[in-house]
Amino acid sequence: MKYLIIILLFISTTALASLCGEKRLTPSNYPFKYKKVKKILKKHSSNRFVEKFSSLEKNDSELCAWNRFLFVDFMIYYNRFKGIGLDKKTNIVETLKLRDSLYQIWLDKNFDGVYSDYSDESLKGESLEDFINRSSQKFGYMTKPLKVLNRRPKKNKARAYVFDLLDARSPFNSIFPKLAMKLLVENETQIELECILREMKLSFKDKFKSCFSSEERLLKVLGVLVSQRMYLIRDFSHWAKENYDEGKYNLFYRNASLSSLLYFKLETQAIEYGANEVHIMNSKELKSPKPYHFYSVAFIANQMLKDKFSSIEIRQNASFYAERYKKSISKIGVIYNILSGIKLKHGAVGDKKQVIKEQKLAIEYILNKEDL
Repeated sequence: MKYLIIILLFISTTALASLCGEKRLTPSNYPFKYKKVKKILKKHSSNRFVEKFSSLEKNDSELCAWNRFLFVDFMIYYNRFKGIGLDKKTNIVETLKLRDSLYQIWLDKNFDGVYSDYSDESLKGESLEDFINRSSQKFGYMTKPLKVLNRRPKKNKARAYVFDLLDARSPFNSIFPKLAMKLLVENETQIELECILREMKLSFKDKFKSCFSSEERLLKVLGVLVSQRMYLIRDFSHWAKENYDEGKYNLFYRNASLSSLLYFKLETQAIEYGANEVHIMNSKELKSPKPYHFYSVAFIANQMLKDKFSSIEIRQNASFYAERYKKSISKIGVIYNILSGIKLKHGAVGDKKQVIKEQKLAIEYILNKEDL
């Protein structure tokens, strides 16, 4: 199955004429786009990526905003600094902050759900349940075969519980969709997210303590919403625009924007100040700058604990799908990197062991707490 996915990712191989052309940047066409843009960036004499990038053309379209954001995000993810003659250490934090600002620009331009599943169709009156049961429009080629290969467990009650909680359509769609959609229309969620993102003289760790009424609430918001990049916006903004009134849609989009923006800002904070800065657990073993691996599994483990699963069942199943996904995506990453001319350790490949370790740490964090 992993080889099928990577082959499908490379079906679209038409190189883009420019970042702000007519073609949306995706993982499949990024390698071709990078080769073209790399030539332009290398010609710029600055030793700062931000200055080089500012020399590229741009316009006011949503597509241009998306392509500019994603190109910088991929520059970081695949560590392409050396390819354009730059030192990563002296550029990484500034580039991360550029990425975050470009993402905010895209969020504003995508308010009406331009880049969203089935945005070309009318979804008025369709229930959320029916919409979730559709194949993903953007990843429909994966949805159907995965339903066959990734069946709900029949005998393992604990694993079936996790399967149902995740309720994922494809590896590249949102998780926890029903719970996420409830959280996204809660005023409390907006207050919490605005509190964390507000310019306060507190570290992120201190903000976690001061912005949530309980640690259980923290796990829910960080584990369900902040763990998802822009997937909730991409999967549901058009449906929400068609079926919510103006006030409810504004709340949905505001919370989806804030939570996904926090996803990126946590990575920026972790790289600038250390991974321990963005975790509620104090441990020298926490090294990944992407704490969603920890929080999503911690949320699952906590839900299982609340529903009276044993510690053995939780240890064996809370991270089962997250771990399987990471192992699979790292194998896909090897193939993708080879085809794209990216060093093997970059992207989804090099951090597999560390991510799985942090998933296990999340489970132990939940099980070792006397009172959550």
